[in-house]
Amino acid sequence: MKNFESLYIAKAPVRKILLFMKFSQRLQQYALESQTRSMKGASAFTKILSVLYRLLGRKILAKSLVCSNCCDGCGRCVQACPHKALAVSHNNVHRSKKCRGCFLCVYSCPKRAFEMPVVSLVGACLLLFLPFDTWIIKLFNLGIVPDRLSIKYQFIALFLWGAGYVISVFVFEKIVYLLNMLPICKRMGATPWIRRMRDKINPTVIFPPIVKIQARTREINKWDQ
Repeated sequence: MKNFESLYIAKAPVRKILLFMKFSQRLQQYALESQTRSMKGASAFTKILSVLYRLLGRKILAKSLVCSNCCDGCGRCVQACPHKALAVSHNNVHRSKKCRGCFLCVYSCPKRAFEMPVVSLVGACLLLFLPFDTWIIKLFNLGIVPDRLSIKYQFIALFLWGAGYVISVFVFEKIVYLLNMLPICKRMGATPWIRRMRDKINPTVIFPPIVKIQARTREINKWDQ
């Protein structure tokens, strides 16, 4: 019993140190992920874009990036990813849940193929103003009488509108993907002014590349046992 108590007392400060080390590591990771380039002397457009991008976060922006038709499937982005979160198929890069938004893949791409899905974002914003709930009620003859003062009707209408919006965005993205494969769309995407516009809104303008913090997990686990 005395040996157990002495062991517990000796190990209690170690546990506090381990908790502090993990908390400090989380703070360092957050500091890196929220770090942006210096906005001193930047244009008003870049500063506004910086605020919007910081609100969204690096991970969301990184996962929203798509590959343009410049991608030749060389696989350098896959090799540069420290989290092994990328895979290339049919000259298109797919991200997994392991993506942390370090943007090392974007900076390693020799073709500068990663870009924001401008057409998809604009289309998704425009689709917000369409009355999907009314269309679904009329299309399927649901027999629901519109009553703006009824909470039940508002709930049903919101559910129908959300379902219609999700389906329409999915279909719209597939159509954009198929159109992007056409030769005329490839030529349009390669024009200088479109490339400059995409470069201006690329998240790498705001966020620099970060390197994954190498946590001393083996040492921590050793002391924690």
